[in-house]
Amino acid sequence: MRGIVVAGVAVCLAVGCVSPRFIANNMTGSVKDMREAFYAERSPQHAYAAAPGMLMQLDGFLVSSPDNVDLLYRAAELNCSFAMTFLDTRDRVWAADEYLKGREYALHGLTLLAPELGAAIRAGDAEAVKAEAGKVGLKELPLLFFTGLCWGGYINATMDAGNAAELPVVEALMHRVMELDETFYFGAVHVFFGVLNAGRSELLGGNLEKGRGHFEKALEITGGKLLPVKVRFAQSYAVQKQDPELFVRLLTEVLEDDTPPQREWIVGNAAARVDAAALLEKISDLFMGYAPGGSGPGPEEEAEDLDLD
Repeated sequence: MRGIVVAGVAVCLAVGCVSPRFIANNMTGSVKDMREAFYAERSPQHAYAAAPGMLMQLDGFLVSSPDNVDLLYRAAELNCSFAMTFLDTRDRVWAADEYLKGREYALHGLTLLAPELGAAIRAGDAEAVKAEAGKVGLKELPLLFFTGLCWGGYINATMDAGNAAELPVVEALMHRVMELDETFYFGAVHVFFGVLNAGRSELLGGNLEKGRGHFEKALEITGGKLLPVKVRFAQSYAVQKQDPELFVRLLTEVLEDDTPPQREWIVGNAAARVDAAALLEKISDLFMGYAPGGSGPGPEEEAEDLDLD
């Protein structure tokens, strides 16, 4: 009998009677490996070129299995990570598309786990979101986090006042992330609040020193070795504060840091060096009247081998 069953499965595989949903649901381990390979890629050019194909493959899996929470989580993470790592400073329209896709994947997964919270989010009721978010825990944390992070990235990429009106909902989600685990995803919730507070004027709800505190906490969590944190610190806080010395110090540290990073930081750190060099070239536009002095690494020289353009 066992031989008959095995033979039947083999015939079924041969003629294609295994459903696409079955195949997609069994790809979660491979998607996890794809994620690891993307983060550990040493060439930012290669990662930049390869990521769209990887993301389209994930889209296909989710067409086959749209309610697979694990796939939704990874799709949200990788769409958001690709946008943050490569698109924010190069193509804001494309970045907005990736952030929006990531948000929808994360929000769909979060709604499957916490329907009341999902309904409150879609209704845009910040107070209800705050109340319902207080009921979720570590199981929902990854999707809670990426719903907020991707949404915040979308708002920042579009620079649209109508989208900015959604910020209270996003802040409610990210405050709950902070309560559950401020170190999740390398302390990125602190980078989120750092940019939110330091990247806008007080008239628009910003708070420079509060933002600086969040960046410093993110650096503490990562030991100062996750270089995109320093880039965000420089381009938001240092620029808004009009502190060119801090700006130069942070970005020079990014260019000079040759410490081997942990595997999940390799491609992000490589891309951060490209961004740091590009920002240093724009220093006279960002800080009026600033006259750079002293010697240090030449931005053009450092960026040459990592130029994505």
